[in-house]
Amino acid sequence: MEYKIKPKENLMMNALTDSEKHAKYIFLECGIGFAIIMIAVLFPVPAETFFSIFKLILIVCALGVTCIESVKMYMKSQSATKKLTDIKESYLNIENGWLNCYQATGENYEGCKICISEITSIVETKDKKIYIQFNTDTGLSFIFIGGQTIPNDFFEIDGTFYDTDELIAFMDKLQSRLAETVTYDENHMYWKSKRKKINLYYIGTWLIIPGVFLIGIVIRFLL
Repeated sequence: MEYKIKPKENLMMNALTDSEKHAKYIFLECGIGFAIIMIAVLFPVPAETFFSIFKLILIVCALGVTCIESVKMYMKSQSATKKLTDIKESYLNIENGWLNCYQATGENYEGCKICISEITSIVETKDKKIYIQFNTDTGLSFIFIGGQTIPNDFFEIDGTFYDTDELIAFMDKLQSRLAETVTYDENHMYWKSKRKKINLYYIGTWLIIPGVFLIGIVIRFLL
């Protein structure tokens, strides 16, 4: 009987780096940047030299940062989109005594076809990586990278873009089919309790320019 799981759309972003995740918000960044420029252009300021220079510097900085960041983010966004498209094809399944996996890895793809009776140990890490050790004496089980069979006796499953409950259920079904001699180091409870940390770096990046602009306005009215 087959049991199969696929990556969840809302979790596939876990496979991206912070910069690639940030790149998905390219249009928001462009909008913020150009909004700042328009405010700087339209906001009435006295003709005093200090404020004229300040306004010009603000416009140039906002325009420069927006253009540079937009190009960089567009390139990263294209890379991130391709990676997400590849991840959609990934899967884990158990069928007729075999563990099968297919997953994207950077510019390539890899997978495995492992006879469950040949598995000798399983280790789950706290970051949802699963290491499968298996016997290669019979030559039945194998892994492949880019379509080429690789001589190896272990395989790493990346579980970061699978739903935690579905992945745990999958591993429980796999465990129920293992021989009693197989060692199993699990981290199910840690997976359930893990919470994502909020990365404020990029939020802070885009608060700098409007912050400087607001400081200038405050200085203007205080003088």
